[in-house]
Amino acid sequence: MTYTKRAGSDESVSTEEWNGRTLEGLIAVAVGEKMNSYDNRRRVFSRLGRVKKFVLSCGKDSLVKLWEVGTGRLVKQYVGATHTQLRCQAVFNDTEEFVLSIDEPNNEIVIWDAITAEKVAKWPSNHIGAPRWLEHSPTEAAFVSCGNDRSVRFWKELL
Repeated sequence: MTYTKRAGSDESVSTEEWNGRTLEGLIAVAVGEKMNSYDNRRRVFSRLGRVKKFVLSCGKDSLVKLWEVGTGRLVKQYVGATHTQLRCQAVFNDTEEFVLSIDEPNNEIVIWDAITAEKVAKWPSNHIGAPRWLEHSPTEAAFVSCGNDRSVRFWKELL
């Protein structure tokens, strides 16, 4: 499955899930006007959760927020990852127990507990400069980070 997000000038966010083989639209979710608590700053990223009950969004204020899809209610805020130059981005891990984002000034990957919003880890990105993008595997405890240094780092939990 692939996901596309659109942030409208009216501050609404629309997320669509597409079946990659048929490009048939499976679901369209409009979270809408209740997500307007970004102090008039435009959201630049959103990610629909696997069970389609929650949306992660990230704005120019560097706040990562978790929203309930059905009501548009703000559920959690994850603070402690600053974005100054690059697009703000946050992702769930494969079990949706954790939220990951990039802290540009410290060149770190920040991990929060999704339920408590407590910061549980900060890892050096090992990129020259801050990573530009994170993508987590939907099926296992692994993710990649991509940097302006033209490198891709593969991260995997080893037991």
